[in-house]
Amino acid sequence: MNDAKPHSKVTKRLAKRPDRKSYTVGHGKPPETTRFKPEQSGNPKGRPKGKKGRPDVPQHDRLKSIILEEAYRTIKVNDGTVQVSVPIAQAVMRSLAVTAAKGNTRA
Repeated sequence: MNDAKPHSKVTKRLAKRPDRKSYTVGHGKPPETTRFKPEQSGNPKGRPKGKKGRPDVPQHDRLKSIILEEAYRTIKVNDGTVQVSVPIAQAVMRSLAVTAAKGNTRA
């Protein structure tokens, strides 16, 4: 009464697989030259430590210097009847304060 038929999906799958020794290269068995050697990492030249999501420092410093240079560039602004030279950052803050004083809640 003991038939040799596979009874589960796993045994059916194993029954369909060719003997692993019968072929040298294929699915799940890459060529020996490309296999990992014992005690070899999967990605020996992988991402260096500390590089994750961090911008390069020279570019970061350059952008920072450009922003600061523009923020402190002077422009002429009307202050009543007189024109005064102020840095752009100060002019922006002055404009924001005037807008808030007029009742703009977003300012």
